[in-house]
Formats: sequence, C-alpha cells, structure tokens
Amino acid sequence: MNNKIRAENEHILEGLRRGDLRVIEKVFSTCKPAVIQMVVRQGGNEADAEDVFMDAFEAIYNRLQSNGLTLDRASFKTYFIQVCLFQWSKKIRKKNRVHQVTNPAGEVQTGMEEVHEALADLDRKKIVAEKFQLLSEGCRQLLDWFISEDKNISEVALLLGISEGSTRKRKYECKEKLFRLVKEDPMYQELKFPG
Repeated sequence: MNNKIRAENEHILEGLRRGDLRVIEKVFSTCKPAVIQMVVRQGGNEADAEDVFMDAFEAIYNRLQSNGLTLDRASFKTYFIQVCLFQWSKKIRKKNRVHQVTNPAGEVQTGMEEVHEALADLDRKKIVAEKFQLLSEGCRQLLDWFISEDKNISEVALLLGISEGSTRKRKYECKEKLFRLVKEDPMYQELKFPG
C-alpha cells in the first residue's frame, strides 16, 4: 500500500476513534453513495442501504473503540464497502429466514430457489472481494479508482502519470489477474459465475 493511502487510512481511523465530525462527514460523503449503489444493484432499496451503511459504520466504530483496527491492504473506502457487503449479506439471510409463505395445502414454502440464488450471488461477491485482496497493491489501487471512485481512463492516467493506452492495458491486465484468481477458486464451478 502506498504511503498516501496508508496516511489517509490512519487519519480516517484516528478521526473516527476521536469522533471528529469532519472525518465522519467525509466517510458519509465518500462511502454512502457507493453503498447505496451496491445495495440497490443487489435488489435492495435506499432504506436498506441506509440500514446497511449505519450497521457497518457502527461495527467499525465499535471495533475501533474496543480493540483497534489497522488497514494495511486496502483503502478505508474499499474496507468499508466490504463491511457493508457483509452486513447486506447478513440482512438478506435474516430476511429470507423469516420470509415464509404457506400454500393452499398448508405446507410452508420458503422460496428456496430465490434464497439460494441470492446467497450464491453474495458468495460470488465474497470470493471476488477475497481474490481482490490477493492482487498487487498497484492493481488493487487501479481497480479501486475505477470501481469505488468511479474514475474514468483519463483521470486514472493522470493519477498514474502514464498514457491512457497504458492505463487501459494495466486495467485489462489487473482484471485478467483477478478473473484468473476467481476461476482458480474451488467454489467457482459450484457457484456458476455469470459470463
């Protein structure tokens, strides 16, 4: 991880630990839109996203207060979104456990196909998130700019100080490394990744 990201992570974590309102507002403004987008893409709504965001924020805050937290493999935003993904997974599992329907014969149905597909989708995302952490720091940062920060080729090229063509090539190579790692996972065939 580069020193700039490490320093920013430390600043954010220390600010959260102290309850610094400027840091809290920064976390809300930088992370919340990505969390809303993630939850809505997975079939939730903005209210679900608000709940997930606050649950993740509370979990991170409590961890900081109880035993500390250090981030040395990803940016705070990437870590926060992964915590939100975990919180969303928990929420879906809980919702699906209590969502049962009784058919006319009096038998309980749970919509298991939908439940299994939702869980498989979350498991696929979990595998991708795990494999993302195995990429080099450079690849993680590059893909993070495109995915989490929604930067375009020109912006990333400027950040890297290289041409747009070289940026496209690096992005392609990093995505290929990630796909290769995902395909090597034993769960890959079982979860039937789309595409």
